[in-house]
Amino acid sequence: MKGKNNSDSGVKAKEFLMSRKEICLRLIYTFIFLAVLGVVVNIIWLIAALQYAFLFATKNYIKPLRKFSASLTEYLKEIMDYILIISSKKPFPFSDFPKIKEPVEINPEEV
Repeated sequence: MKGKNNSDSGVKAKEFLMSRKEICLRLIYTFIFLAVLGVVVNIIWLIAALQYAFLFATKNYIKPLRKFSASLTEYLKEIMDYILIISSKKPFPFSDFPKIKEPVEINPEEV
């Protein structure tokens, strides 16, 4: 009798998980994007260090890096929206990497 109860509970558990297959799949993607988020944070550290070193040396910033940084900011928003279930759109690499127009100009002297 114990064997039957164990198999019944196993079947019920499987049925429960299968009925929530999409949720389980999204949870797996969420864990993947949480790992990507950790990598992106390290990239942000690197970009900030490069920008400040260049700013300190030349009193100017690296324009192409600012443009990439603006796109990276949008990418972070897409990741956070997916992780926090604000959006169902999967971020890059499952969709295009965000493209941003030129960031707002700032005067490097006033940084």
